[in-house]
Amino acid sequence: MAGDLRVFIKYKSALFSSRGGELVHLENMSDCLSRKGVKIGMGDRLPDKLSDYDIIHYFNLEACEESEFKELKGIPKALTPIFPCGNSLFLFADLYEEWPRPGGLELADRLRYFLRRVTGLQAGRITRACSGLHYDHVVCHARKQAIINKFDLFTPSSYEEMWMIRSFFCIDKPAFEVVRNDVDLKTLDVVSDYAERNLPDEKFVMCSGGIGRRKNQYMLAKAMLDMDTPLVFAGGDEEKAYFDSVKRLAARKKNVFFLDHLSREDLYSVYKAAHVHALPSFFETPGRANLEAVAHECVNVASTIGGLKEYLGDYSLYCNPYSADHIREQIEAALTKPPNREGAAFVRKNLNTECTADVLLRAYNRLLNNQLQALDEEEHLESLLEATGSILVPGNTTTQPPA
Repeated sequence: MAGDLRVFIKYKSALFSSRGGELVHLENMSDCLSRKGVKIGMGDRLPDKLSDYDIIHYFNLEACEESEFKELKGIPKALTPIFPCGNSLFLFADLYEEWPRPGGLELADRLRYFLRRVTGLQAGRITRACSGLHYDHVVCHARKQAIINKFDLFTPSSYEEMWMIRSFFCIDKPAFEVVRNDVDLKTLDVVSDYAERNLPDEKFVMCSGGIGRRKNQYMLAKAMLDMDTPLVFAGGDEEKAYFDSVKRLAARKKNVFFLDHLSREDLYSVYKAAHVHALPSFFETPGRANLEAVAHECVNVASTIGGLKEYLGDYSLYCNPYSADHIREQIEAALTKPPNREGAAFVRKNLNTECTADVLLRAYNRLLNNQLQALDEEEHLESLLEATGSILVPGNTTTQPPA
């Protein structure tokens, strides 16, 4: 039926503002579906002629607008939510001033801190900010709640993500299919000599991703301050104030390298040269960077948050992103391990774009044929527990990783 299937994918308007994992995933997936015979249309607005498509697939909850759903009555609708829990972000918004400062400003910082404590100005500002944030969250939540039950099919990246959505919104027994993030086998082995020309010829730790609060590079730098192992950040300046804070902290450690946005071939050369990849994010939908790193035989240290264990099981180590001590402990363990060849083979075989596209295509066909089955609360919890205790691969088979 793939040759007759017509799907329009609606993405958020800001998708192309940076070339992150969300954009790469969409491009790879749409290309793969097209090669399988699916007619794919895409845009940040609905098509003028909705009858040209069998399914409307929203890619990211942020792409949804309530006013559009009147036009979509009777048309099957799918949602890839891309729903990381951002509730912890605001906790860090006011901490830049408390991070390490350039030399000579310590006295000024102490004086300013004392004045804030005495006058209560900071407390008042934080109260107002939190009140505004609370109101924005309530309004935003109400709008999304009005939309969320209009979807016939959810395609989250993990069971954990679906569980989080069900905890955050009122959804009555949703039909969903876990469609995993993946790696593109066509490009994985197209590698430049960038690392050979620019990085040390010794065992090093790398972190791939734009430098910003969500990726938590500050805590990674703090964890490795007293380690002799070189640390390489591969990703540009995503949040300037945060980036400056990470650089100030990293200046206290030797052998820290900051690489700008790299081409895919250059980035893959860094993965290939690195021994450890560490990404202690405060939240993730299982990051593509983790999968690509493991596919290049890196020993991976990832956040416990975000569902990656459903993908990799024991082929990765996991850290508490709030604990510099635990991040360091896991990195030290990773440095003692051999190259992750078994993990690389597993990712390339089971978590490639072809496998993922097949899962999505089957879900589309079940949606059109009214064969979707909604899981109830108890079944969903059992699925989540099963997923986090083992690796689930396409086709609903379960593969236990070696101890």
